[in-house]
Amino acid sequence: SDTYELDIVDLTDEKSVDLSASTFLPKQFIIENRVIPIRCNDGKLDIAISEPSMLNLMANIKLLTDKEVHAYIATFSQIDQ
Repeated sequence: SDTYELDIVDLTDEKSVDLSASTFLPKQFIIENRVIPIRCNDGKLDIAISEPSMLNLMANIKLLTDKEVHAYIATFSQIDQ
């Protein structure tokens, strides 16, 4: 997370995730790209990713949702769950 200047999010913490945020992306997109929408506030969508190399997806997500996107790092196993 330090290398890419991304904050870490714990997806097991219920306070960190708002399940209603998942409605902003198609389910197939979420599954194929292993991204988890975790919050949406004031036109900003927070996304959890496990691989910082996936940051290039943020532009696609912005186009799909018409929202500013902020990425967080989560473990692969948490995203997989």
